Amino acid sequence: MRLSALLTVPLAVGALLGGAASPAAAGVGGVTLSNADNGRTLTVQSGTDLQVRLAGSRSAHATWTWSPPTADDPEVADRVAALTSEDGSAMADFRMQEPGTTGITAYERCVPRAARACPHLVVLWKVTIRVQDDPAR
Repeated sequence: MRLSALLTVPLAVGALLGGAASPAAAGVGGVTLSNADNGRTLTVQSGTDLQVRLAGSRSAHATWTWSPPTADDPEVADRVAALTSEDGSAMADFRMQEPGTTGITAYERCVPRAARACPHLVVLWKVTIRVQDDPAR
């Protein structure tokens, strides 16, 4: 089985089971964000693990594919893993480090199939993460 096929199932399951994170404060543990969380602002504690799971889409003419999510400030949100798959999905895992504010961004673009064309369009996905000190540390 190809690596992309192996990654596609966990991405799809993660997107379905992960749900949307609320903009309320989240404690140390895990937070999962998906396509639906675009534009959100979250407050989390340092030490929180954050997962981003973005689902791509395919049509007969093209695949809308995501770039791996990145943090604007890696001192605040350290990316520890990132993958993309052939179906256009992307994922990244972050560990919240220092107190501060950072954006996490990804870009979706159209990749045409042979003899097809795509619009010259890039879609931005962005969340803002505020990291606070963990009082238990």
